[in-house]
Amino acid sequence: MLAINLLHSADSIERYLNRKSKKGYHLKTIVPFTLFPPLYFTVFNFNKTTNKDRVYRVDSRKLEKDQEKEYYQIFADDGWTCLGNGSVSGISDVHHIFYSDDPKKNKIYSDEESVRLRDKDNAGRELLGGLFLFVVFICLNIFFPILAEHPNTPIGFLSHNFYFIVAIGIIIISLFRYFKNR
Repeated sequence: MLAINLLHSADSIERYLNRKSKKGYHLKTIVPFTLFPPLYFTVFNFNKTTNKDRVYRVDSRKLEKDQEKEYYQIFADDGWTCLGNGSVSGISDVHHIFYSDDPKKNKIYSDEESVRLRDKDNAGRELLGGLFLFVVFICLNIFFPILAEHPNTPIGFLSHNFYFIVAIGIIIISLFRYFKNR
């Protein structure tokens, strides 16, 4: 079974994979696809199985080549299996997907500091993506002024400024998450 998703955060990918696992679908492969930064989506390939106990966990962190072996070994020692080559690369972050067939396994982090650091790093990357979109939309309005003509109605304003509103929303949410996890 193939499924396409626009999921970006580790938490949303994790929830999605665990919902599929409870229905008996196990993740086989992942193919990331980038339209243009920071818009990317992921194609998930699932196999139907009878085992519904598999638990997926996703960690988002950028690793240097010399850190990879030790990083994966830490999770393997704790009973987690790394999916495929271990990572799904998008433009802004790397998701490392681990799974365990032990239903009692529910966390890959043993301390709250690691969770906070991961969330802070993710929020920082999302903030950069939101700022990038905001700059792109400003440049489009400057170089293509015909797009600036819009009716003076609330719906016209919203439809004309939809992309700005989305970019500002991403920036505000990312800033909130970033400072919350400081």
